[in-house]
Amino acid sequence: MGLVEHDFVQILSLGDISLKSSPLDEIAFISKGMSVGGLKILMEQLGWRRKEMAEALSLELETLELHLASGDVLPRYLTEQALEIARLASKGAFSFGGVTWFNTWLNSPNIEFAQQTPFSVINTIRGRAMAERVMLGLDAGVVG
Repeated sequence: MGLVEHDFVQILSLGDISLKSSPLDEIAFISKGMSVGGLKILMEQLGWRRKEMAEALSLELETLELHLASGDVLPRYLTEQALEIARLASKGAFSFGGVTWFNTWLNSPNIEFAQQTPFSVINTIRGRAMAERVMLGLDAGVVG
């Protein structure tokens, strides 16, 4: 199984960029904003409800609902946030051997997160970095 099998960046961007894209391509994608269609597909692929995606994006559920219903392009800050969630999900699905196990880990209290769930912190830059660091440690066989 390779990382490319779980390229949620490509799914989110509807093929405009991928995990292998350059930072400049990612910046261009963020600058133009993304289609809500990509976000809907990402939620489906991850098995996340709207409430979960709203929490991951630091949005009120009603705000996410408005964006999804509008069909418009998402603003830059949401595009960037969604891109980072997609990148983390790609790494997580690779690290845990699939989306189901990644979601199980995300929603399980963890000593590295003061017995909170990793999901409870991925709505911030530092929280995503922390989740990625813990996953890298798990990949390397480092526990606690």
